[in-house]
Amino acid sequence: MTLQQTFEHSFASAVSDVVLLEDRAVVATGEGLVVIERGAIAHRLDAIVDSLVESDDGCSLLGVSAPIDPPAHFPMRRIAPPEESRRTRRIYRTVHPWTELRDLGIVPVEGWSQTFDGRYWPTFEGDDVRLYEIAAAGIDLRARHATFWPVRIERMTDGVWLETSSLGASHFERLSVPDLRVIEQGDIPHCTIRFPPETIRHSATAPSFARPIFSVDAAGIPRTIEGDRTEIHPVHGDHRIMTLDDRVVATLPAPTTGLAASGDRALFWLPGEGRIELFLVCLRTARVTARRTLLGAGKAGARIFGRDVAVWTGATLQVLRDVGDA
Repeated sequence: MTLQQTFEHSFASAVSDVVLLEDRAVVATGEGLVVIERGAIAHRLDAIVDSLVESDDGCSLLGVSAPIDPPAHFPMRRIAPPEESRRTRRIYRTVHPWTELRDLGIVPVEGWSQTFDGRYWPTFEGDDVRLYEIAAAGIDLRARHATFWPVRIERMTDGVWLETSSLGASHFERLSVPDLRVIEQGDIPHCTIRFPPETIRHSATAPSFARPIFSVDAAGIPRTIEGDRTEIHPVHGDHRIMTLDDRVVATLPAPTTGLAASGDRALFWLPGEGRIELFLVCLRTARVTARRTLLGAGKAGARIFGRDVAVWTGATLQVLRDVGDA
């Protein structure tokens, strides 16, 4: 069981996101977008973005910039933030064959889906869910839905999956497109943990995944303080990856620092001494199908595209292929 490297490239500046297409890769770096064809740089696009959003047909990409002139301090919890506190970002669009770039304008966006159907793009900002319509001339607000504390948004075949939080509990809303009407809502169940000290570090729970999956930090809250009293919470278990029915998929030497999931696969990564350990999990079988160590790596990011996994650390991008029999 292994992840086999098929491509590696070091750029002049840090990589922030990657989209693997059928015959190309588009890489967001600190110096702009870089288009890779046949293993070499084909051309560059002059836009510095934090994230890339792929259309379902693979023929269009959105680029999402870092927040523009963010306030110096954000309160921990913002309810209906005033206009001057909203996080605005510039949105770009490029289409196949990725040689031209259009500036669509600036919109308030805090969280967003990593894919769109080519027309509608679900996002949230503050306590608002916002559905934007992408057109050749720009980006327009199509619908808006008021909610409370959104933390994650995903697309589904029949609408939008929104995960919200309420101080330790997780909830969901399933919204229709394009009017953002609530179709269903409820609580999101989690695997069983011993809290404290255990906490859920990362999770993937949307219905678009073959199975909910969680990573547990065995020492997430080692102590609590109430007034002048400090209580120590002994660690009894292991850092681990778990399923909703409390099956342990893998025990880990350290808490995970990242999770990327798509369809029937999830990739967890965690730091080691001068390295990063990757664990690829098949969500259908709930087992680790591949592992790989990246030597000398620091902070990492990753995305899954079928059997291919794009992993970046600093300015270096690697494309790995799952060659297991999952």
